[in-house]
Amino acid sequence: MTNADLTCSEPKCKDVVYARGICLKHYGQARYRGELPAIPERKCGYCGEMYEPKSARSVYCSPLCKNRARSKTDKVMLAEDLAKRTCVICGGSLASRSSRKATTCSDECSVAWQNKRRQLLRRQAWEAGGHRCQFCSEPIPFTRRIGTKFCSTKCKHDDADRRWRERNPGSNRIRQYKLSQEDYDAMLEVQGHACASCFSDDWGGKTGVPHVDHDHATGEVRGLLCSGCNHAIGHAKDDPTRLRQMADYLERGPVNIAALTAVVQ
Repeated sequence: MTNADLTCSEPKCKDVVYARGICLKHYGQARYRGELPAIPERKCGYCGEMYEPKSARSVYCSPLCKNRARSKTDKVMLAEDLAKRTCVICGGSLASRSSRKATTCSDECSVAWQNKRRQLLRRQAWEAGGHRCQFCSEPIPFTRRIGTKFCSTKCKHDDADRRWRERNPGSNRIRQYKLSQEDYDAMLEVQGHACASCFSDDWGGKTGVPHVDHDHATGEVRGLLCSGCNHAIGHAKDDPTRLRQMADYLERGPVNIAALTAVVQ
C-alpha cells in the first residue's frame, strides 16, 4: 500500500482516507448527497465468488456463506479441543465426538458414566439419610448395597430367624423333641412353673425361659429345667453316678492342706 492509497482521492485533498477511498469530510458530503463511491467487487471469504459488497467491512457474499464459514471455524476449534480431552471412563480420545459437552468417547462409555453418576448421587442421598439397621439399630455402612435394611449379613439372617420364630412359636421344640405347645404348657403347669430339679422359678440363661431336658439315649423328654441344672446334667453326660459323686465331693467340704502336706512328706 502506497502513500497515495492513504490519502483522499478527491482533487486537492490530502486528508487521510476514511472509507471508500475518501476522507471523513468528503465521505459525509457524498453520503448526504447520496453519491457515495461504489465499493469494488471482492472475492467471498467462503465460496470464492466475486460479489459487490454493501460495506467496506463485508467479507462474505451472503449470510449463508457467513454462517457456513463460522460453522466451519467452530468445528475445527471443537475438533482440536476434543482431541486434547480424554474419556472419563476408559481414558480414550474424544476426537470422534461432536459435542463440546462430551465427556465419553462412545455410547457404551456414556451409559457407564450415567450409571456411575446416578449411583453416586443415590449413594450420597443414602448416606445423608442416616439409615440404621432394622435389627440392631446400628448405622448402616456406606459400603453396603443401597436400599438394604441391615448393617451386615448376620443381622439379616438373625432378623429372618426372629421373624420365623414369631410366626412359628415352639417350632424348635416340635422339631427336636416332638413336644407340642399344649404338652409344654401342661408340663410347666404340673411343675408349678419351677425347675423340675432345683424347684427354682429363675430359669436363667440368655432367654430366661425353661430348657427342655431329654434323654440323649432315647430322645424322650424328662422335664423342664433351669439353665444351671440343664448344663450340669449335660456336663455330667446324663450319668447319675457321676452326679452322686459330685454331691459326695461337695459334702466332704474343703481339704486340710497342712494335713495333706504332712501325709505326703
